[in-house]
Amino acid sequence: MSAPYILIVEDDREISRLIDTYLRKEGYRTDRAADGRDACMRLAARSYHLVILDLMIPEIDGWEVLRRIREKGAVPVIILSAKGEEADKVLGLGLGADDYLTKPFSMAELIARVKAQLRRYLYLNDSAAQGPSVLEHGDLTLDLNTSRPGWASGG
Repeated sequence: MSAPYILIVEDDREISRLIDTYLRKEGYRTDRAADGRDACMRLAARSYHLVILDLMIPEIDGWEVLRRIREKGAVPVIILSAKGEEADKVLGLGLGADDYLTKPFSMAELIARVKAQLRRYLYLNDSAAQGPSVLEHGDLTLDLNTSRPGWASGG
């Protein structure tokens, strides 16, 4: 498998560049978006293994970007934000973020969290790919590739 692809959504160019540099040193491929509109366009154009998402970004805010990500799939999202109140963290995790890290942050901690999320995500995707694609229970079947339930033939 090729190196995981990570989207960094951050409007502060220096922070974005720094995260990009550290992730590339770890062997990851990266893309960067400086606003929510660009992030949504990039997410529609390709698949990513993880998204690092600032909440206070121009055009479309991070909350809306997170909502759109969750409408389409289960890619891990780490929120990286100056919004450090407990209510913000609870809201972010409740809306589907997989992790929440507040600014200022430790680059070593961010990299450790990225590795942990990718380890889990890649393991689960690999396990799902190797598992059965159709589950059956009595006359009921579920095709995991299409998520369509149905009745076994003859029922």
